[in-house]
Amino acid sequence: MDKIKVPFVDLSRFYKNHRDKILELTDQVGNSGIYILGNIVEEFERDFATYCGVNHAISVGNGTDALALCLHALDIGPGDEVIIPANSFIATAGAVVEVRAIPVCVDVDTEQNISIDAIEKAVTQKTKAIIVVHLNGNPARIEKIEQRFKNTNIKIIEDAAQSIGAEINGKRTGSFGECGCFSLHPLKNFHMFGDGGMITTNSTEMKIKLDRLRNHGLIDRNKCEEFSRNSRLDALQANYGKYLLPYLEDWTERVIKIAEYYHSEFKEFCYVPKTREHVRSVYHNYVIQTQNRNELSLYLKENGIETKIHYPIPIVEQPAWQKLSVKSEPVPFVKKQKEEILSLPIYAELNDIEVEYVAQKVKGFFLETQLVKEAV
Repeated sequence: MDKIKVPFVDLSRFYKNHRDKILELTDQVGNSGIYILGNIVEEFERDFATYCGVNHAISVGNGTDALALCLHALDIGPGDEVIIPANSFIATAGAVVEVRAIPVCVDVDTEQNISIDAIEKAVTQKTKAIIVVHLNGNPARIEKIEQRFKNTNIKIIEDAAQSIGAEINGKRTGSFGECGCFSLHPLKNFHMFGDGGMITTNSTEMKIKLDRLRNHGLIDRNKCEEFSRNSRLDALQANYGKYLLPYLEDWTERVIKIAEYYHSEFKEFCYVPKTREHVRSVYHNYVIQTQNRNELSLYLKENGIETKIHYPIPIVEQPAWQKLSVKSEPVPFVKKQKEEILSLPIYAELNDIEVEYVAQKVKGFFLETQLVKEAV
């Protein structure tokens, strides 16, 4: 197969597929004169809640705000400890620090998701919450975490930023714990044409409180019950979201099909993402693991294939973490994986020729260098 270029992501393809409708929806909101909140936002929230199988969805400005507002709504603050995985995107820790709580980073399992054993070792009397991140769109063992801590006062929060549509025994992420936090950033599986976020919950009390907290803490136009932030989703993004949501299942199935093809082509040569029985992963990222990560990445680049690393610097090694002067639990799996993980292109707009080319080149690297799959 001749050399071709395969970008890690190409949002222009997505836009071209929906351009005419996007322009129509933009004009619709412009003519309405209602640009912040309003009926369109409420309709999008209802549709999102229905998709996730929950009672309520509250739109916010972005996924980081979703996490911080949930912590605020649960009265988690100064001196409280919040357990998080050490390999998540920095926003997970940032939201905890923002409410002046203490992030406690713990290790993960072979699937890159937070380890239950590591959580149990890190729990103290100060532990008030656990943020369970479904990294790369693969659901963590949140059902077991819920079971383990159901008779405690520890709150379970889902960082579902990368996992919309993922399921455990038919139950979608965002429907576990106290609340689920989603990002609608352009690089997510389901996204807008700008920033955005969503919080899901079955609690009417949380819904009422979050509606207030995302809007300066106002209970009406003039009266502020408690100081908070401005984190409102605009009607334009909501209108796009309302239109795009019915397409999500088709996109997800396409991505799953690509992942399954990747599995079949090079699972003998490197560690490919594992999915547990009765679990649906949506492959926000397709992350392989190999001790020859750097060599493979360079080989693919030379053959026109763009790759990424999610994430090369764990939270506990970030300069910002060092400034916190907080304890850090041992994270051997995180430290091992950061040297071996590599994200390959995977998105619904990839065509079959590109998918086959990526698989051919990954497999070709191992065959040419006569490397074998490492035990993980």
